[in-house]
Amino acid sequence: MKIRFEMSEMMIMFAIAMLWHSVVAASCVFGFAVFCGFCRWALEVQEKAKQAEAGREAVKLLNEQAEGLGEALQGLFSGAKKKNNMNVH
Repeated sequence: MKIRFEMSEMMIMFAIAMLWHSVVAASCVFGFAVFCGFCRWALEVQEKAKQAEAGREAVKLLNEQAEGLGEALQGLFSGAKKKNNMNVH
């Protein structure tokens, strides 16, 4: 887990400092900071899910290409074997 000190954390510190002046304003700033922190977390989770999906798609594509290569090589070598059997002397 990364420890960060970004905008949401700074707003929370500001809300704590503002408690002595206005509880309502401090509560509003705190609520907005929590909302922004949740939005940031949700975007990070979505980005990680997209990266995982892209990785699965890449593996699937590589497997399909390897299967196609195997079939092509099988056809090439089985064709060479049949060619030798057709020679009549």
